[in-house]
Amino acid sequence: MAFVSMIFAFLAIVLIILGVMFIAGLLFLIPGIVNARKPKYAGKKSPVVFIVIGTLLIALPVGTALTLLVVGVSNSVSTNIRRMGYDNVTDKWRSEWVSDHTAAEDAIEELLSSADAGDRERFAKTFTPNIQQSENFDAALDDFFAAYPVGLSRCELDGGNVGSSGSYNYGHNVQTGGTHYTCVLDGEWYHIIMEFCYENTDFPDDVGVTFFAVENLEANALDIDYKDKQLVCNIKSDSEVSARLIGGDAFLFEPYPDRVITEEEMIAYLAEYDDLYDLSREIGEPNVTKKYSNCTGYDHYYELAPENGEPRYAYICTNSPTGRFLNGYICSDTIGFYDRTLFPDK
Repeated sequence: MAFVSMIFAFLAIVLIILGVMFIAGLLFLIPGIVNARKPKYAGKKSPVVFIVIGTLLIALPVGTALTLLVVGVSNSVSTNIRRMGYDNVTDKWRSEWVSDHTAAEDAIEELLSSADAGDRERFAKTFTPNIQQSENFDAALDDFFAAYPVGLSRCELDGGNVGSSGSYNYGHNVQTGGTHYTCVLDGEWYHIIMEFCYENTDFPDDVGVTFFAVENLEANALDIDYKDKQLVCNIKSDSEVSARLIGGDAFLFEPYPDRVITEEEMIAYLAEYDDLYDLSREIGEPNVTKKYSNCTGYDHYYELAPENGEPRYAYICTNSPTGRFLNGYICSDTIGFYDRTLFPDK
């Protein structure tokens, strides 16, 4: 970043110098032309000197600008000519420098549009050549297109933040990225995962999408590890899996249809008890319990009475599976209301 900043600073200084030269050139050229027409300067050299100096001072910045314009147009035309020969967005990655975000945008648009169109060949070409030639890829394509929910390319995608990594060794570069999206199609929530390699100078056949998965709510709640797979479309029915969307994430959900708790009642319960063990003896087990490997606390969710027709949940974090309360707040199905604490006295 510091190197890039130095380059921009240098370019800014150059532009300032060229601008000063252009203005100085005008200050010489205009008086020289005006004085050359006045009778009192007839036969004198000063107007000519001013015109020559002004012309030279103006010529350098104008010439530089014209050169940059010609080079820019030439490069743009050359790039467009190259792009006309691309069969797929990943061909561009092998031929041009792209950022991780550009690569992600290219790939997700290509994958979803070709999947919606049923264009199996164009879809497959988005993956690395080595994956395309792998033994089980054709079968994976069959399974994917058989389960794929057509229409995802029309959805508004949430997410898309790219995590990337790379190695650079004297021109031997490898750059990879990964991202995920969520969307809603016909009232059904979907989770999309994508991983890709957008530069590999030594092995261009490893450039392309390396993993792509589409899951509906029920499948995503299962937290399946798709190890050794490159392409998955996993759709489960609600008769197979009981799941809910809470705070924008999918969870396995144990329903208690006869239990109705309001937000105010939950706050009162939490003020009375200090841990989940005593709370669950009073009102029953949480609908959801989740332990993330990268977190020390244990997450629990209780379904609450709806608010204005929208689902509401109480999120409670404990220091052990049934231990002491650490914090908690109200959630809807899509977001967490972090300012609506369940422990107002803490």
